[in-house]
Amino acid sequence: SSSISGTGLQHITLPQALNAASERFREHMPYSPRQAGWQDLIEAAYRLRPNLGISQKSWGKACVELGRTGAAVCVLLTDQAALRLDDPVRKPAGYFNAMIQRATIGDLHLHKSVFGILKREGTAEQPPLAA
Repeated sequence: SSSISGTGLQHITLPQALNAASERFREHMPYSPRQAGWQDLIEAAYRLRPNLGISQKSWGKACVELGRTGAAVCVLLTDQAALRLDDPVRKPAGYFNAMIQRATIGDLHLHKSVFGILKREGTAEQPPLAA
């Protein structure tokens, strides 16, 4: 889909995505982050999705718009937004759906969000956490 290239998803590496993920997100991964692949990140997002109130229908729509990897990164970012100490997102499902809406109009920049988290946590250059 044309939405994907506009989101900057291609600029995000797996280690960056894993470093940007919350501890809670990583706990949903089938394997330790050290051996993980994108498929594991997708699986973790899918497992965490119900905790955030994101419906199967919303997940499906995100997968159509952004592919499974893009949908997973949106769950990862929604999770981080809900866990923020400063102004946490109260309705994660609404936040997630808003991201998908923004993707449809070419206004979603996943790489900027991921890089923002990495910069804030100072983990941009570090390898993923050891298992």
